[in-house]
Amino acid sequence: MTIEYFATRIAKHISVQAIWPDGRTEIIAVLPRDALSGLVTRNNQLIHIAFDAMGTRNRETILIDKQEHNADQILTAIDSCLRLEYLMERRFSRTPLFRGIIASVVLFVMATIGFSLFRYVDRVFWDDTTPEAVQTAGEPRLLPPHLNHTVPLNEGIQLPVPPKKDVQVPEKTITSKNPEAAAARHNLATVLKRNADRGMFTINLSSGHERTLYAFLDPACPNCRLLEPALKRLASDFNVVIYPVSVIGGEESTDRVAPLLCEKDAQKRAAGWHRLYSADNGMMTP
Repeated sequence: MTIEYFATRIAKHISVQAIWPDGRTEIIAVLPRDALSGLVTRNNQLIHIAFDAMGTRNRETILIDKQEHNADQILTAIDSCLRLEYLMERRFSRTPLFRGIIASVVLFVMATIGFSLFRYVDRVFWDDTTPEAVQTAGEPRLLPPHLNHTVPLNEGIQLPVPPKKDVQVPEKTITSKNPEAAAARHNLATVLKRNADRGMFTINLSSGHERTLYAFLDPACPNCRLLEPALKRLASDFNVVIYPVSVIGGEESTDRVAPLLCEKDAQKRAAGWHRLYSADNGMMTP
């Protein structure tokens, strides 16, 4: 089996990645978008040739020089990415309404994922409507032993005993969960876990715990900044996985996150993410 290559657009950069036969993913390089017009391959090297205003070649820069990789296939992946981008821009450049619809769909999907995660966490930690809890709440309370026989009663007097009512357990608590909702939650958890395991576009704040919390955060979002201390505390009990997004900051957020995603060391990724919210980086810490 051979190594597969693909390239994706991230703001003003092109991320080149390789998928090894064992499934491992490696980010080979992050190249500037405006420096891809003079790419050539020579001796299994990916080289950028720069020209001056007169069209004369004046500088060559080796971008990728790794013998275990195939420079020709890498160049093909970059070319495919640029061609697809060109076709999309040419087709929809005159339809701002379509781009607005696409942006709305992306925001809706992100909001749906976030709301689903919130409902799941809320149900796990705060739901106490099990049949046992309902039945326990409906049973009459017994008097303490020191008050149970304080006043003697005449044995001939029969005190009315109210009939014990059957506690009606809500049908929702005793029936099985909605299969479609359960399947949707399972699929969502599977997708999030698979992407987190690949580690391409995620930042792991902690690991080694039984449960995992996924958070979609924007470095430019003030509400995300307020959530940062809580995530640090939760990281001691849960696997906290960050999915960086750019809903608020746009390209500015993307430019700040892109260097972190290129970092292979998970600890350096996490430390870099915390620095994004530090006062030295332009944000007031809570």
